[in-house]
Amino acid sequence: MSDMISIIIPAYNAADYLAQTIESVLNQTYSDFELILIDDGSTDRTREIIKDYQCKDARIKYFYKENGGVSSARNLGLQKATGDFVSFLDSDDLWDRRFLELMYHKLVAGGELACFCGYIEKRGDTITRYPGHFGAVDVLKEKLRVGSFRVSTDCWLIDRKFLSAEHITFTEGNVYPKDRHYMEDLEFFVKLLFRATNQRITYVPEYLSYYVLRKNSLSYQDLMVLPLSVMNQILDVLKRIYNWIEIQHAESEYYLECLKISIRERYIKFLWDVLLLGNAEDFKTLLSWYYRDKEKYISMKLSLPFKYKIWSWAVFPVCCRYAALFVLRPYIQYKRKVKMQKLKA
Repeated sequence: MSDMISIIIPAYNAADYLAQTIESVLNQTYSDFELILIDDGSTDRTREIIKDYQCKDARIKYFYKENGGVSSARNLGLQKATGDFVSFLDSDDLWDRRFLELMYHKLVAGGELACFCGYIEKRGDTITRYPGHFGAVDVLKEKLRVGSFRVSTDCWLIDRKFLSAEHITFTEGNVYPKDRHYMEDLEFFVKLLFRATNQRITYVPEYLSYYVLRKNSLSYQDLMVLPLSVMNQILDVLKRIYNWIEIQHAESEYYLECLKISIRERYIKFLWDVLLLGNAEDFKTLLSWYYRDKEKYISMKLSLPFKYKIWSWAVFPVCCRYAALFVLRPYIQYKRKVKMQKLKA
């Protein structure tokens, strides 16, 4: 007899894409699942679409709640779940029809607590593949190190009793756009990886999940600089993770140093981006945050790369701001284009 899998889909005004997402679940080759759809206060036809499918398939369960963000919706789904394992899927993303089958068999074969796979990110006509494995032996270190913050909630299958026993849930209160709530996902999965340890995590080396960025999302537009409020939210998430690890584990200095380097690099990137726009007020605000957090959260073991040292003197003189705007910005855009080409290769 196979185990039950609970699939949780949070949905907010998802009428344009939800049917396709539900179909990708109902077409799974592994059929022993319950599909839990959390309507997070939608004002469009989301409810009607779910009800139509619910009449056709008894495995579908519908719950409505006042709008509170994707994290609160997922947490409600966890409360309602009855399966042995749990998986999450965004309301406009898709699964390969073999997702549950391959993930389940890999997970139970070794008795692990969690399994992940590769995923494909679609941004308009651009497709980027993120493999379902990590280069480092220490998965948690790989997640905490600089530049390794890409987390797709859609590509995991997790032991539900383990999540419950360890009290691992999503942090509520931040209502991010879809393309920004990956930082909330990071907080969830850092806790998962920290508790599970490397010996209890496995992966399927195939691309089984499809993450779609819509044209109205901030990520799709490829903004040069994030809003200051989003920068602050990202930094807050990283600092919450730091505080959590510091409390949870007496021998956590190794992971804390990884986080301190990550926070430092985030500050450097944000300061650099604001510099390129010549925004002196945002730069002053970021710099004040940097000095506020420097003692506890920022690693000073590494010297700043030369290309970033320019921010210490170039932000205020008008001539230097214009040099950054008209000379350095094309260079940064070129470097990002090269990086994207390497990812797609």
